[in-house]
Amino acid sequence: MVVRLLGLLDLVAAVSLIFLISGRGEIFALIFALYLLIKSLFFLPDFSSFLDLFSGFYISLLVLGISFGLLGWLFVVWLAQKGIFSLFFSPN
Repeated sequence: MVVRLLGLLDLVAAVSLIFLISGRGEIFALIFALYLLIKSLFFLPDFSSFLDLFSGFYISLLVLGISFGLLGWLFVVWLAQKGIFSLFFSPN
């Protein structure tokens, strides 16, 4: 159940990043950047937690107006696929 909740939150973080790339939802994205940063600290030795940490840091930079082009879309794909796999393919 917790894995599915985290997957849903990862999907919402991906959507917030899409909004942020299009120039909307700074506060919404900042909340999910904090979520990703905090969640990644709990599972930090894992490689996917490093990617979560980088995506949370990137969202924070994007809120400040610092963008690296394609990197934002790579983080959208990362968060979306991780959220989908957590929602639909996790054990009960």
